[in-house]
Order: sequence, then structure tokens, then C-alpha cells
Amino acid sequence: MTKDSEDFYRKARTTAVSLLAKRRHTGAEICRKLSDRGFEKDIIEQVLTECRRLDYINDETAADFFVEELNRKQVGVDRVREAMKQHGFDPDLIRHAIESHDLQAREMETAKAALEKKEKSLVREQDPRKKREKLARFLRSRGFRPSTIAALLNRPGPENGG
Repeated sequence: MTKDSEDFYRKARTTAVSLLAKRRHTGAEICRKLSDRGFEKDIIEQVLTECRRLDYINDETAADFFVEELNRKQVGVDRVREAMKQHGFDPDLIRHAIESHDLQAREMETAKAALEKKEKSLVREQDPRKKREKLARFLRSRGFRPSTIAALLNRPGPENGG
């Protein structure tokens, strides 16, 4: 390694560690951010290898953490999947994380909790149809699947005439 490439490596490593100190990142995110900062591909690969060796970057751990965080925010499976794609998670890792956290099976209870919170803010809405539409839009924006939304909004309740 030449003196210049050693300096670039050190700068890239420092940048990566600084980014990782702020929050968990996937290897793909660190790669993209280092590339955006002008570091060469071979330097980036060396930094990623070192960060993985030191367990600074662990996509499996990051995926679990990410899924747990999104689940606490009461979002649906579709939102989790899309957010993980945007963060550069491998599709197989996304599928595994969703399955291991049993998100699809728990989506109904997560959606119910989100819906209960939202309904409190819509107490003044007198038109049941408008209220139902607002609730459906809210749930869809949170990434809940259409089948979950339909099942929840078709349940008996005061806003549905039951």
C-alpha cells in the first residue's frame, strides 16, 4: 500500500467509524456513503472488510434491530419491507427478518393499536364514511396490507354502525 492509498484508507475508515457511531448502518449504506464522498472502490472494500471483522457492521444484527424499531413505531409489513430495501438490506435477509419477528402474524394486532391511537384524533368526524376513509388512508400510509385494513375497518364498532 502506498503512502497516499494508506492515507485514503485511514480517512475512509475514520469516516465509516464516525457514521457507525451515530447509528447502525448496513454494509451497502456505508459503501454508498463512502462512494459519495469520493473514495475508490478498493479502499471501500478494505474498510468494509475491516468493519465486518471488528463486527462494526453486521447486517443480520442491523436487520433485527431495524425490524424491532419499526415494529415499535406500529408500522405494517409492507412499510418494513420497503424501508429495509431502501437501507440496502439483502432481499433474503429482509424475508428472514420479517419471518423471524413473526410480523405478518402480528400485523393485525399492530394495526389495531395504531388504529386505536388514530381514532382518538378523529372524534369530531361525524360522517362515518369519511372517518373510515381517513382511517384506511392512515393505515395504508403506515404500510399495512390491504387485507389487514379491510379486516379491521369491516369489524363491528360504533364507527361502522355496530
